[in-house]
Amino acid sequence: MGFELEEDHYRLFFEDQKLNGLEVTMSRLGSVGESMQFDKVRFRDVTTLDEIHTRLEDLVEIVGAHLVSWNLTKKGIPVPCNAKGLTDADDRILDAVIPAWVMAMREVPAPLALSSTDTESSSNDGSPPGAPLSIPMEPLSENP
Repeated sequence: MGFELEEDHYRLFFEDQKLNGLEVTMSRLGSVGESMQFDKVRFRDVTTLDEIHTRLEDLVEIVGAHLVSWNLTKKGIPVPCNAKGLTDADDRILDAVIPAWVMAMREVPAPLALSSTDTESSSNDGSPPGAPLSIPMEPLSENP
C-alpha cells in the first residue's frame, strides 16, 4: 500500500483592519516544482504592461487554484472561490492573500499534543508526565 500526505489547509489572517471579517482558507502548494513556479512568478522582473498583465494572470491562476473557501461577497452576492472570482475581486484582496498565504505556509506548526498513555514519569524528579520541567538554577561562580 502506498503513502500519500494529507492536504494541508491554512486559514489566513490579515494585518489590514479593513479586512476584519474576511475568512480565507487555502491549500498548500502541492510540489517543489509548483513552489518554484510560484516564486518565479512572484519575483519575476517586469518592465512592460504586457509583462505585468502576464505576471498577474499567472499569480491569479496559481492562487485561485489553491483557494479552498472564503466568505467574500460583492454587493451581497458571494464571489466564486476560484481564479475567476479572484480576478473579479478588489485588487486589495489579492494583495492581502498572497503574503498571508506565504506566511501561513512557512510558519512552524504548533507543537503536537501529548499523546502518551505512559503513567510512569520519565523525569528524574518524580514529577508527573507532562508537568513543566524544572531546571535547577544557581548563580555561576566567579572566575578568578
